[in-house]
Amino acid sequence: MNNLIIKSLCVNDIPSLRTNDTLYVVDFRATGETINHKIYDMFKYENLSVWLQNNNVDGALYSSNSTNNQNNSIIAPVSDDPSISVINRLPKIPSSIKKLWMAVPHPDADTFSKLHKIELNYKYTDFIHLNDKLAQKKYLGKYTPNFTPIKTPQDIENAIKRKSGFAKSSIGAGGYKVIDISQNSQKLLSHATRILADNNSWYIEEAVIGTPQSVQIYKKEDGSNVLFGYAEQYMNSTNYIGARLLPLSTITDKLLAQLQDVNDLIAPLLSQYDGFYGIDFILKENGEISVLELNVRITATTIPTLLANGTGSHESVEYFEDINASDMQQNDIILTKLPNDASTDILRIKDSMQGHVGTNTFFQIVNCKTIPSHLEPEQCSKIRDAIIKSVSPVLNVQIENFWPYGWTVSFILSESHCVLSSWHLQSNIMVDVFCCSKIDIDRFTSDLEDIFNGQTKNIQIDERCTL
Repeated sequence: MNNLIIKSLCVNDIPSLRTNDTLYVVDFRATGETINHKIYDMFKYENLSVWLQNNNVDGALYSSNSTNNQNNSIIAPVSDDPSISVINRLPKIPSSIKKLWMAVPHPDADTFSKLHKIELNYKYTDFIHLNDKLAQKKYLGKYTPNFTPIKTPQDIENAIKRKSGFAKSSIGAGGYKVIDISQNSQKLLSHATRILADNNSWYIEEAVIGTPQSVQIYKKEDGSNVLFGYAEQYMNSTNYIGARLLPLSTITDKLLAQLQDVNDLIAPLLSQYDGFYGIDFILKENGEISVLELNVRITATTIPTLLANGTGSHESVEYFEDINASDMQQNDIILTKLPNDASTDILRIKDSMQGHVGTNTFFQIVNCKTIPSHLEPEQCSKIRDAIIKSVSPVLNVQIENFWPYGWTVSFILSESHCVLSSWHLQSNIMVDVFCCSKIDIDRFTSDLEDIFNGQTKNIQIDERCTL
């Protein structure tokens, strides 16, 4: 059993988003009604790749269809046919690219990686296998709502007579290929022939009363699972239109225990998979959950969650799809929009008068027995490793030696800074850290004590807010 670790993650914390010489592509076409369905909105999602850029990555490219995204972008021009994949619209890629990272797999990406002999993070055939909703239900057991596979015309007739529940395809996302029988039984009837011809891949699922929610999880190569996002989903009938991103601290012990149980049940299914996945569920009034599906990929909520996590704590955070220009508010963050500006996806962050911006931590390491008299770059590696492990990724380092009095080393972090100053004659080191997110102070001080063979004293922690 791998325990779920609740931890706020941002883009810089994700190992698969920190690889050099990689082409990063966001293409959601495989989640549509069919792989070749003409959905103009797919152009909009393609530009989300620019939000995956990492300051510590060299030689990476990010696909986009917008010429406004110049920084490390490779342009896949918008075509007249919205079903054409990003991969098939790209120009020739540089020979320096050795890896292809797909947010959502596509068969064209499989072909592309073989043709160019480059490494691919996630194959389309594996994606179809892992995202088969009927297959998932075999693992979910008691956590899945009651369901009946559609095999005969009688199954459809029985569902219409009950006037409740949902007809769902085993492959689909975002509400595509979902029919609310209570609201649209005629649609189910009109689609009966196609549903019955679709290789027994449709089913009837009972309706569950409660609040639609989801969690975002990242599975690392070592098998550990980090739950980094929690959201209440906004739905328009059966279609996903956005979410309210909830603080991780609001996950109750009862909810976490159920999510841990679900994660244990699906572990065999995901045994060969590393990367992002989401669990969509209904939270019932009694605190119990019914799991609707797993989305073994980046979901629509993933990137907004990573971005929001990197900006600290807020009064509220919401993600909206397809917002008209007239409905936008002053501080809305535009994530992506259609080429014709017809609609926009935005992140709406609201803060109180004093918004929390980070934590300032100050402490001393005293009676140090192993302080170097002069600090050289190669001697910083252990300090750097300790900071990366417990505080934040390091972007840059600056060292100044003041012999015989000591030295100062400044680490520029992806989430602010960390400064260590030594008093060589007194065998002391002062440590000053500011970070937008929570740091593991116990592990950080322990690592520094080991490096300098000293003891931690006078820890001061102050929460910083905007004025």
